[in-house]
Amino acid sequence: MSHKLRPLVFNPDVSPVEALFANWAKTYIAQAHLDDDEAEPFQQPLIDLEKAIDKQPLVTMQDFFCHQMTSSCFGDFGDTMTPERREQIYVVAMAEVNERESLLAAIELHKAAYDRCDRFTTVTGRITDDDDEFLALCSQEVSLIRAVVAHPTMAVSNIVLKGRYLAAVQAVGGLCFEHAQAFVASIGGAGHA
Repeated sequence: MSHKLRPLVFNPDVSPVEALFANWAKTYIAQAHLDDDEAEPFQQPLIDLEKAIDKQPLVTMQDFFCHQMTSSCFGDFGDTMTPERREQIYVVAMAEVNERESLLAAIELHKAAYDRCDRFTTVTGRITDDDDEFLALCSQEVSLIRAVVAHPTMAVSNIVLKGRYLAAVQAVGGLCFEHAQAFVASIGGAGHA
C-alpha cells in the first residue's frame, strides 16, 4: 500500500498588488535621494510598476492603500511633507517590504521541506516513526514551520500572509496546536516592543 502526504498548495498573493507594491516601494526609495539625472534609470521601471498596479482590481483595502501610495508617491504630492516625515515613511515602507520578503523566503523553505517529506513517502511508500531518513526529513520540516511561526511580523498584511500560510499547512494536517497557539500569541504581541 502506498502512503502519500496531502499536497501543500499555497499562493502567497491574494492579489498581485502587494507584490507589485513591494517592488515599486524598493525602486521608489532607491531613487528618492538621487538628483534627476541619477534617478533617470529608475523612472521607466517606476512608471511600468505604477501602470501594472493601476490595472489590478482592488480586492482588499490593502490593495487600495498600495494603489494610493504609488499614485501619490507615498502621499507626497506637492512637497507638503517634512523631510523627517518622508524619511520615517521610507524606513517603515522598507521594513515592511523586507519583512514580507524574508517571510516569503521562510515560507518557501518550509514548503520545500514539506514537499521533500511528501516525495519521500510517495517514492518509498513509508511513513514510519522508526525510519531514520524520514525522521530527519520530518525534523527539518518541523524546524522550518517553527521558523515561519516565529518569524517577526509587524505589518498587518504580513501577519495575514503568515496566517494564510499556516491555514494552508493546517488544511493538510501539518500544523500542531502549539504552532497555532504561538501564532495567535505573536499577533497579540504585534506592535509592542
